[in-house]
Amino acid sequence: MGKLILDRIVAWNTPQAAGGDRRTVVTYTYRIVAAHWARKPEIEKVFPMVGRIVKGEGTLQLEQLFRLTKEGWVPASP
Repeated sequence: MGKLILDRIVAWNTPQAAGGDRRTVVTYTYRIVAAHWARKPEIEKVFPMVGRIVKGEGTLQLEQLFRLTKEGWVPASP
């Protein structure tokens, strides 16, 4: 479909201890380098979420859980 690129960080929660880790949730907007076919209207009819992600570029907010490691903050599973 394409590649999401960080646009801007909107917010993050104060890091909390969880299961021996420190974790936080980061809310962000994104830009997308979409495959040419992902922007076609007929694709949106079949795959509505693809259309939503492509159209939401720069405005749709996504969230990602992070945990603190010795190397820094890394994406974590919920």
